[in-house]
Amino acid sequence: MDMRRPVLVMVALATTAGAHVATADGTSLQGLQVTAETAAKTARETDDPDAYEVCGAAYVEVANRARTEFPAHVPDSLYNAATCFARGGSVGAAITLLDRLAAEHPTHRITAHATLQAAHLFATIGWFDQAATRFEAYAARYAAELEARDALENAFRLRLALGDDDRARADGERYLKLFGAKDPSRAADAAFVMALRVRERGKPDDAVRALRQWIKTYGGRDRERLVSAYLVVGELLWDASCPVKPVDGLCLARDRAAASVPRCKGPVPLVGVARDAARVKEAQAALEQAVRLSEVAGSSDTRAMVAGEQARLLLADARIERAIQDTLPAAELEPDGRMTPASARDQAAWLAQWQKGLAEANRSLEDLVRSKNLRVAVTAVGRTAWLAQYATDTLRSAPLPVGKRKGKGTKAAFAEEVGAVYCAALGDLSGPLEVRARDAATMCVEKAGELGVVDGAEQCVAIFDQIDPATIGADERLPLPAPPRVTDLEPPARYRPPMPTPTP
Repeated sequence: MDMRRPVLVMVALATTAGAHVATADGTSLQGLQVTAETAAKTARETDDPDAYEVCGAAYVEVANRARTEFPAHVPDSLYNAATCFARGGSVGAAITLLDRLAAEHPTHRITAHATLQAAHLFATIGWFDQAATRFEAYAARYAAELEARDALENAFRLRLALGDDDRARADGERYLKLFGAKDPSRAADAAFVMALRVRERGKPDDAVRALRQWIKTYGGRDRERLVSAYLVVGELLWDASCPVKPVDGLCLARDRAAASVPRCKGPVPLVGVARDAARVKEAQAALEQAVRLSEVAGSSDTRAMVAGEQARLLLADARIERAIQDTLPAAELEPDGRMTPASARDQAAWLAQWQKGLAEANRSLEDLVRSKNLRVAVTAVGRTAWLAQYATDTLRSAPLPVGKRKGKGTKAAFAEEVGAVYCAALGDLSGPLEVRARDAATMCVEKAGELGVVDGAEQCVAIFDQIDPATIGADERLPLPAPPRVTDLEPPARYRPPMPTPTP
């Protein structure tokens, strides 16, 4: 708005018949205008809320007089009155005057500014639905104005914040249609947020399609979000590939058949559940692409680095699940108590492959333990502790040997006699693994406390409880939650145009 406009209007008033018509108290319209301008000058110089209130009231009096004597001057006076009231803190009065201006003078040149300022004032006092409605109205009526782009983007983000997904989607699609080609960077931002919102509504397949479309359309313009887009696609497909509810992010379930099999007296661990192979393949391809792009971006790109390490953690989870797919086969014994040659070969082969898989899974976690992404670091240490405890439990809950004793004696007695020796041997073998689990769990909780990150530490406390049941609750041993320190993927809403200065 050209703040000289009211001065020019008063020049015209000075040469117009009736400009000096006095009120009952002898004050002319021109005199009221001078009084209002003097009040505005005093308010600007003192920045006193009370002075702004006087300014607003003076301009209202000008508008009321001009309504009969010089109607063309009413819109400017109402706008200036609203500006003064807003500066003085009387936001409700300011909004009332701006709405009155828009209703009574819909085609006036200053009505566009009034609509926009009313939207900002509503946002200031937290009336976000009203603010969004006025931002939408401004963008619809004044699409050619420079501020229309910001207005529609503000409406889009406010609708998202209010959970009004349908209207947010409509605003977002309109924004892309009107301004996508003019400002590809902000269009990419809006489209990315829309795709993530689809995910939040619990529609993973639709979200994957939306993100893949985003990658195709905007991926070359926004490398930071490109890594995040591949990460989210990988996460969605990875989650969808598990046929059961994940446990701490891993696709695990209790082996129901294990309950009917005589076993060593140890806690039976959860076992890995086979995922959907096609979805796993797609998920891993997306996650690997996220890792590659984060490496290209380098450590200077914090957002890409964070997303890349989250992708590495999911790929490490895939290695963990591969390592725990199969359970230890039961040993088969000869009548004299020795293990059969075939069973000995099977157990040796299983143990070798099992240990190899555990080693690969641990190696995939080593670098993540030193991650600058605090949640990734704590989760990686927790995974290391969980893996060691899983190995311990696997050995300590092994199926008892099966076979038949030569000569006298019952099968049950034979199994108990041989099983005690067998289980004791496996227990000795698991001892170092339990020490490793305890050490990793200790490191996990200490690291979580040092960094102020709770996520992932609950897993470590659970391991402590299993090894050595505690006398205090888990919540008393976890660190206090810290404010999030990972870069947010969704930028805040923008409220760019400032409130104008009152008439000089």
